[in-house]
Amino acid sequence: MRYKNIIEAERAAREFLGSVDWLKIRIAREQSGVDINAVHFVRGCLESGEVRRRSMDLTRALAKMRKT
Repeated sequence: MRYKNIIEAERAAREFLGSVDWLKIRIAREQSGVDINAVHFVRGCLESGEVRRRSMDLTRALAKMRKT
């Protein structure tokens, strides 16, 4: 593993978690008064798309980190 790739994976992970936080805020705002844990499927909003994109970036960064 290269140090540069480890740092890149860490950055991607932090960006992913930040996007997840924004998505959780959006869900809480839209589902006020409804059990948030009952929401099983989220799509169609900017935040959910960003989470998916950051997830792909994180996957790529982790794969690059694991390469020898």
